[in-house]
Amino acid sequence: MPFLPFLPNDDKGIKDAATDCCVQLISADLGHLLKQDAKSFWSTVLNDTSLHVCIDSYLRFKRRGHDRRADDVQGTSAAEQQLARRVLMVLMRMVTSYEDGKGAPPDAERARCLYDRWLLDVPKLLDVAALYGPANPRLVSQFLSSVFTLQPQYKGDVQGIVPPLIANLGSVLQQATAAARAASRGDAAAFASLCDDGTYMLDVCATLGAFVSCYPAGAALLLAPGPGSLIGALTEVHDQLLPLLLRHIKSSASAPSASATSSTSSAQLSQQD
Repeated sequence: MPFLPFLPNDDKGIKDAATDCCVQLISADLGHLLKQDAKSFWSTVLNDTSLHVCIDSYLRFKRRGHDRRADDVQGTSAAEQQLARRVLMVLMRMVTSYEDGKGAPPDAERARCLYDRWLLDVPKLLDVAALYGPANPRLVSQFLSSVFTLQPQYKGDVQGIVPPLIANLGSVLQQATAAARAASRGDAAAFASLCDDGTYMLDVCATLGAFVSCYPAGAALLLAPGPGSLIGALTEVHDQLLPLLLRHIKSSASAPSASATSSTSSAQLSQQD
């Protein structure tokens, strides 16, 4: 049986029976995987693409604690907590060496497989930090340190995300500025777009913050000399985007629907300041 993917609708919480059933199925399959011996575990990891989709979809779609949409989740079931632990344990087992000589590939082969087969990549590492770092900083620190020790090529990949990230932050700022102008004329869609830009900025800051908190050496990688300045880009977006949000929230206080849409985003952004 293939591993099921984790879809956005699988994050509805304990009041949705179908969601809880799907979460339990995924968790049970990962629990079975973790009980396998090293040889069987690695055979599945290397050959079962449905496992790759399962892990990747969970890391992408599981709502972060800072996500304003997290309020839509009606509690956290025991199955959801168990699934979260098992996803992290599968990842931890993939990068630790305690099973060397017991059926697991040697370190050099494991490092090559993880990298060449895209079993791990920088977006996944950032997702792990954002999802697990705030509540489990020591364990995530151990995971990230193991990853970069096992496969140093990921360090270069972290540096490689900086130029496109800087460019994307610049685009977000331009988009937000245009949305603010339209919102000032009473355009509700533009106001919602402005709030979305703020939410994106919050996610970037929270994710990068979790990453460097759990792996301090990552700060040197993100700030390594190169085209552009990530600190400068983040500062520029923060200094311009947050005031835009606050200004329009205050000016729209008489419009409950618009204010409600954005109040959570602005409050969370202010906490990240």
